[in-house]
Amino acid sequence: MLRGIGLSHLSKNEQAFKELKEKGMALGAEHPAGASKEMYMTDTLAGKTCTPCKGGVPPLTSEEAERFHEQVPRWELRDDAKRIEQTFRFRNFGESLSFVQRVGELAEREGHHPDICFGWGYATVSLQTKKIKGLHENDFIMAAKMELLIDRATA
Repeated sequence: MLRGIGLSHLSKNEQAFKELKEKGMALGAEHPAGASKEMYMTDTLAGKTCTPCKGGVPPLTSEEAERFHEQVPRWELRDDAKRIEQTFRFRNFGESLSFVQRVGELAEREGHHPDICFGWGYATVSLQTKKIKGLHENDFIMAAKMELLIDRATA
């Protein structure tokens, strides 16, 4: 799945997120005007913080991974739902590099580090919790936060 640089729904997204936060709304509640279900779920994940994974925790089942995937549908489930991946497209190498730098800073803050491959006009990000050799909620939290990074960069 490829994502173009020309996205411009940031202000609507931020407005909806602010409304949800002010109302303390939980997942599954009625969405405020202007907030799509996709935006609402992504912002719910984006509002969470990654928790340290010590191993010994089972990875998400395929069904659990599918439910989280619904919240970040631009990402692809790969390797029998053991990882998620997305290729982001940019206008040049500098934009790719800038995005990768922001993802690196986010990864350090969250303590959850993706695999990244990038070059002129693209960055491919792959997420998997290595300690459990599969997906964890943290992978989807990072995916949602990266969605906000790309939205802010293209607004």
